Amino acid sequence: MTTTTFTDLKTLLSELDQGPFVSLYFSMAPARQADKNRLTIKQLFKSAATQFSQDFPDLDWQPYEQQLTPLLTDIPYWQDELPTSFGIITSATHTTVLRLDTTVESQACVSSWPNLLPQIAAQQLAFNFDLLCLNQDSFQLFQVDTGGPRSNQTTG
Repeated sequence: MTTTTFTDLKTLLSELDQGPFVSLYFSMAPARQADKNRLTIKQLFKSAATQFSQDFPDLDWQPYEQQLTPLLTDIPYWQDELPTSFGIITSATHTTVLRLDTTVESQACVSSWPNLLPQIAAQQLAFNFDLLCLNQDSFQLFQVDTGGPRSNQTTG
């Protein structure tokens, strides 16, 4: 089992292996509501297991369960510096965890190709730019990334 964390769609696509894939997306409640997060994740897990048995009755659910179970039981992981939302894409041999900065609707999808629409929607809202503020005797340079200003330099 391998688990990776990506936010870049190009990297995600290069890491995908053979399907079927289980795609889970969910918004996170504040850290003090960890039980609510755990319940949401368990409900999505159960829904994915049901969909998998209906859509792929000839395949074994066990490898997917082995990939997802550690993520469901590792509660401190879900409490540290929570992003707005998470996505989990799992194949029989690989799990990718996506930290999303936008709110997503909770959903479980099982198909021969991963559900990438929430990831694409989150990246459409991501922006990077430099902002130069000039005065007569000084300037400020702001480098803005999706998470906010990265650095602030002033000379005068």
